[in-house]
Amino acid sequence: MVTKIVLSPCLIELMSEHESEKCEMEHLTHLQSILDFLCESSVEFDYYQNAPYIPDALPHPPISRYHYHHISCIELYKKILSKICYEDYIDLTKYIPSELVTLYDYPEHSETKESFLRYITYLVLSKREFLLFIGLANKNKPHPFIFSVTEDFQIDTIPISEPEVDCSGQIASIIVNQTADELFPNKHYCSSLNTNFLKERHTGDRKALIIKIGDEVASRNGYIKNDYLSMLNSRKQRSMRAVYSKLRKSPTYLSLDFESGGFEVFDKNGLHLGQYSFDGARTKVPAPDTHKLYFS
Repeated sequence: MVTKIVLSPCLIELMSEHESEKCEMEHLTHLQSILDFLCESSVEFDYYQNAPYIPDALPHPPISRYHYHHISCIELYKKILSKICYEDYIDLTKYIPSELVTLYDYPEHSETKESFLRYITYLVLSKREFLLFIGLANKNKPHPFIFSVTEDFQIDTIPISEPEVDCSGQIASIIVNQTADELFPNKHYCSSLNTNFLKERHTGDRKALIIKIGDEVASRNGYIKNDYLSMLNSRKQRSMRAVYSKLRKSPTYLSLDFESGGFEVFDKNGLHLGQYSFDGARTKVPAPDTHKLYFS
């Protein structure tokens, strides 16, 4: 079943009618980057009552107050329209609006708040998979967001602000894996993650950063954490190891490189294939004499 996309009011509307042109441009650029990412992903927008991206929707959110930004807005709507599922119209009148009980700033006089909260109720009660995208105004709010759907039922979800560098583990579910037999079939989805690592590697907890980005990159490329091999190799080599595996025609294994970041890559027999950065580029040639992967 295709994952549904929810655009929060702070992403689709301006936060205030008094926003500067600079803030508005940042808003539009942020929305543009999210939609560019989603257009290459396996997702859908639902066709529901007062959906803010339906051309004839009333009310229509004020994405821009500046007439020379209208062309950009038209292009944004085109991107959304290409992903709308028109098969079923969803009548939200029978769904009570949920309540977002965690910290969240709605736009002033929001025109999309009620339909947004009703839509969340519909998605939860219908047991549909969805991802929630938020704007810059709520980017640093505490996560997860908690929605109260009924008097005795709450759900929590981790919102996404920047999908290119998001490390919540949710992006892998919407990536179209076109060439699964490559070592890093979705490396183009990981270039920004690698750039972030290079910027932040000398600040804060380096090991925690490597684990966070390594987990995300492995997931986006179809690998899963192999707890058994991670524990075995940590014990054998007397230092922390995090190993990921992928079952392809020929199984492949990734081991996090805690010294320089990236991965040491091994084949099904544990033969070292080289060192790779988080964007899937090989940075060092194979060194089987010094790099080992144990299976028993």
